[in-house]
Amino acid sequence: MLLYLCMPADIPTVVHLTFECEARELRQYQQKKIELKDKELTANLQLIETKDKQFALQLQLIEAKDKQLALQIELLKSKDKQVNVNLESKDKQLALQLQLTEAKDKQLASQLQLIEVRDKELALQTELINSYKAKKNEMENENDKEILRLKTLIKEKDLRISDLELKSTANGAKINDLQTKQTEYMKILEGSNCLGKSIASIIKLPHIEPFLVPCDFKIAGSGWIVIQRRMDGTEDFNRNWEEYKAGFGDLQHEYFIGLEKMHLLTQSQPHELYIQLEDFNNETRYARYSDFLIGSEEESYKIIKVGDFSGNAGDSLIYHIGMKFSTKDRDNDRANNSSAILYKSGWWFNNCRSCNLNELYTTEDVGLRRRGISWNEWHLNPIKFAQMMIRAKVF
Repeated sequence: MLLYLCMPADIPTVVHLTFECEARELRQYQQKKIELKDKELTANLQLIETKDKQFALQLQLIEAKDKQLALQIELLKSKDKQVNVNLESKDKQLALQLQLTEAKDKQLASQLQLIEVRDKELALQTELINSYKAKKNEMENENDKEILRLKTLIKEKDLRISDLELKSTANGAKINDLQTKQTEYMKILEGSNCLGKSIASIIKLPHIEPFLVPCDFKIAGSGWIVIQRRMDGTEDFNRNWEEYKAGFGDLQHEYFIGLEKMHLLTQSQPHELYIQLEDFNNETRYARYSDFLIGSEEESYKIIKVGDFSGNAGDSLIYHIGMKFSTKDRDNDRANNSSAILYKSGWWFNNCRSCNLNELYTTEDVGLRRRGISWNEWHLNPIKFAQMMIRAKVF
């Protein structure tokens, strides 16, 4: 049919029909081509979808691998931390072991030094033993000689003893005569109580053994018992409590009667106190108190009272009334520090002192140094001579 239509009958018609035929064929061809392209595009789309699915699967696989890798990293980090902890622990253990090693080294060095010292001591002891043995042998030889000499000397002494026994028998009468005279002299002293021109007297009081005291009748009449004297610095007055309690010194020179005797004397009956002073210009002054009383040891021998003052030296003792006695080993004063240690003496210190007749003695006038025997109401220069005396008010 197509061939028939295309057969030339009428050329214009034939041409027209030919163009229509070609156009139809072209459209059919293009339609097929489009259909092929659609199929190809559909196939490509299916392929793309397949690849997308594969790609999605690959992504999922990658994500799974990433998670696995992250887990592995976390595990590695955990292991790394554990390794660090183990390393730190081992470092500490190692440091501790090093410290222990150093300590052991030091201990070993110390032991070595000790061994060296002991070796030296052993060598010295060995040397001393050898020296001792040599000296022992030498002394044994000398002792043998000394024994012979002593035997000879004993024989000579026996002869002299025999001679002395003969002389002792001859002197027995003289000894008896001296004892009789001594007994008479002691009776005189016991009854004197420093009266008249006595230079010493034996005092008898309850609770104490009889004791000898020096007397003074030249300064203020008779009856005065000397209880303290400073004159040349020969006696140390920086004494402890027990020494001041018992007394010390030479009755005819520097002297302190003792706090216990002073207490027993002044409490047995009323006594007055007389203090004689002399400075380095040979000027003399005195202070006299009408009623002097010293407390017991339980009261630390404090000055209970002194009575009324008279004299030309000034009343320096008033500052010390009621004060306890202090020594270098017993601080009873009111000062922050020990005045007894500061002024090197025992005394009835208050907060410092206005007088101190027991202070460190100086052999020359040192001016206003404020050290030395002191009586500040007279002057601040040291005192050359001081004597404290007491006398019963009825004697």
